[in-house]
Amino acid sequence: MQSGLSAQPLWIALYKEAKYSVEQIARELHIAKTTLYKHLRQRGVEIGVAGEKPIATM
Repeated sequence: MQSGLSAQPLWIALYKEAKYSVEQIARELHIAKTTLYKHLRQRGVEIGVAGEKPIATM
């Protein structure tokens, strides 16, 4: 895995696929989990339980 947040498509895809935990992704990117969550939110990625599809809101 590439180091750093420049590998956006890969780390976002890994999170969305729920193949790896947030801890594993953050460790590979050499960042804190909170930093990973922050960047996911900034890019509009919904945060939730791994593998769970977000519930649609009205």
